[in-house]
Amino acid sequence: MPSEDIKAPSRRSLLTAGTAAVLLASVVVAYGFINRAQSKQEVVQWTSAQAIRPLPSLRSYPGGTHQTLTLPGNIQPYNRAAIFARVNGYVKSWDHDIGSTVKAGQVLATIDAPDLDQQLSQANATLASVKANEHFATLTATGTTSLVQKQIVAQQLADQTAADAAAKKAVVDANEANVRQLEAMQSFKTLAAPFDGVVTARNVELGALD
Repeated sequence: MPSEDIKAPSRRSLLTAGTAAVLLASVVVAYGFINRAQSKQEVVQWTSAQAIRPLPSLRSYPGGTHQTLTLPGNIQPYNRAAIFARVNGYVKSWDHDIGSTVKAGQVLATIDAPDLDQQLSQANATLASVKANEHFATLTATGTTSLVQKQIVAQQLADQTAADAAAKKAVVDANEANVRQLEAMQSFKTLAAPFDGVVTARNVELGALD
């Protein structure tokens, strides 16, 4: 192609193309700024939403001279005792229930012990019988001693009656000790508080065999 056929672009065309390019670049730059500003605004809004809101301030006022402080905790007793019956029987009465304040020696419950009552009655009857035998043996020994002094009977008989009286006296002593023991057991039919305090538990019911 001949060089004279190629026409150089006119000044007006170059100006139009340059203006279009500048406008396009301006639009791209403006869109970038707008998009960046929008993203920044979204970050600010999210940060504000996640921020911890400050608590409202409270005004303090002077309190009274007497103030109390309540703290969680528990209470342990200084003394604690589990009370058990020392005799077998049925719970007859329960005088103080859970939460009651009692004094030392105060009766808490009473036990009905028919077996122990029968043993004590039998022991008293036996004691009365051996006392009668011991009294008769003592009278016999005394009379025999008097007859020996008058030389009516031999000394051997006096010794035998004295020994018999002493043996029966020992039987009386043994039975008296048995009666005292059963009477002491009778005192265990009542359960008493060992010290001043509060009843915190009750593990038996009326009529229960203890």
